[in-house]
Amino acid sequence: MVDGETYKQYLLDLCEKRGDELGRIVRNRIIGAPSDLHAADAKYHRSCNANFHRDAHRTTMIDSKGSADDQTFAETVHVLGCDRSKVWNSLDVETVYADKGGSVMSRRVLVENVIQHFAENMLALHSPGVATLLVFRKHVATNLRLVDDDQNGDMDECIRKVGKQIMK
Repeated sequence: MVDGETYKQYLLDLCEKRGDELGRIVRNRIIGAPSDLHAADAKYHRSCNANFHRDAHRTTMIDSKGSADDQTFAETVHVLGCDRSKVWNSLDVETVYADKGGSVMSRRVLVENVIQHFAENMLALHSPGVATLLVFRKHVATNLRLVDDDQNGDMDECIRKVGKQIMK
């Protein structure tokens, strides 16, 4: 049988390893408990204890998967950054990410993270039903060729909107 202090430390270590909200709650309860749990709580805590230990392994697996995905994301943005003259679309970005082994982020989250990563250096063009276009601002003028179309009365408005996005 493990003595109380050793088991208490084991649980505190497990809380630290989990690094999640449940781990924080359990840690605070352990530290704040003036004495051992009384018998009335025992039945509830057997079930809770089983879930806490079971989920600790799953949380650790998710964390390690997340770390691997951080590396995959870093490799993805490196590929994009190496070809800044290209007009990327969200499907291209997702393909690069998947080819590097990424699987955790959805395309929407991936694209949002890419935009956030490159910040002011990237322009994102969104339109419902069309893959998001990602263009590095330095190459916008050469990559986005706007053509005047006499049949399109909205061309001036389109140019104004794109110009506004470029200036942001």
